[in-house]
Amino acid sequence: MSRSNLALSLILLFQIVVFGLVYAVCGGEDTAKVSRVVLLEDLDRDLVNEISMASGKDEEVTLARGERGWKLPEKADYPVDEEKLNRVLGKLLGLESSYVVSTGTEHHVELEVSPEKFQRRIVINGPAGERKLFIGSTGSGGFTNVRLGSQSKVYAVDDLKVWELGSRSTDWAKREVLELAPERVARLEIKRGDVDIRLERDYLDEWRIDGKPASKSEADAILKKATKIQLSDVVGRASDPDVKEKLSSGKEHITVTLALAAEPLPATKADSGTKEGGQAPETTPAGEELPAGEEGKGPAEEEKAPAPATEISDTFVVHLIQHSEKENVFYCYLENGSHVVKVDRWRVKKIVEAEAEKLSG
Repeated sequence: MSRSNLALSLILLFQIVVFGLVYAVCGGEDTAKVSRVVLLEDLDRDLVNEISMASGKDEEVTLARGERGWKLPEKADYPVDEEKLNRVLGKLLGLESSYVVSTGTEHHVELEVSPEKFQRRIVINGPAGERKLFIGSTGSGGFTNVRLGSQSKVYAVDDLKVWELGSRSTDWAKREVLELAPERVARLEIKRGDVDIRLERDYLDEWRIDGKPASKSEADAILKKATKIQLSDVVGRASDPDVKEKLSSGKEHITVTLALAAEPLPATKADSGTKEGGQAPETTPAGEELPAGEEGKGPAEEEKAPAPATEISDTFVVHLIQHSEKENVFYCYLENGSHVVKVDRWRVKKIVEAEAEKLSG
């Protein structure tokens, strides 16, 4: 056996010993190794229609399955981050354990798996009814205490952490208000009061402002923020009267328009080609005269020819309205979008402070 394998074996043995000692102390004579048990083996993931997660600090969030996916009922049915939810739900439904920490009720409070004291209380609903889990403290061996609400047994599991089970709506809301491919953006417009900035490009390395060259670094910095906007909280439905009132009471109103090409823009003019098939247009060889009655353009004239306008396939309009009282908070919504959210100023600072002077190359 190599030294590395020997060291790993010793570490594993040490962890097993620590686990046994820790849970022997916590669970007393009830601690025992049993056949591996799947705690929620009777639940079908596809039939789960609601799940709630509560902390021991009066925080609770409910996620519900709708016709178009998971949503947050308490936040005007705002969409849930389904990738995250599926990952966590998979862990919960697959919880396994070979260790019973305690079989009685006397250690529930100590292990933080009682109704009076818990780290997380998880309630999963489906056609078969309700399943309740109490997620408790984590021992020094890294194992988490878990109890089914219908049982007094406390199990130790090693594939679940409390921090994964958020108890606030913002832990589960789909954070991306807008997420676009920057390389497809051909035009970016910002309107803010008297400020009207229009950035355009046909190639990734050539921004223009008012038809003149623009600073690529400044334009790219704004583009980065404009194509990925993340929320800090959900306000509500854009159609709700109270939400409309909040928007109307806001301060500065900024409109951001992003026009996208159907495909990613070429990096440079040389990469684009100027004829079908990517070939440069033919010119009259040096020293040869043009046939009578025909006109042509020399190389210098070809270089000055304007690039064909980039065809726009999609347009997105984002509205940012500064909070009436909080300088560092903006309301944000997509034109024709269903919800209004809050966005932290630092996430959109490049947009709301954009200046034509800085962009002029």
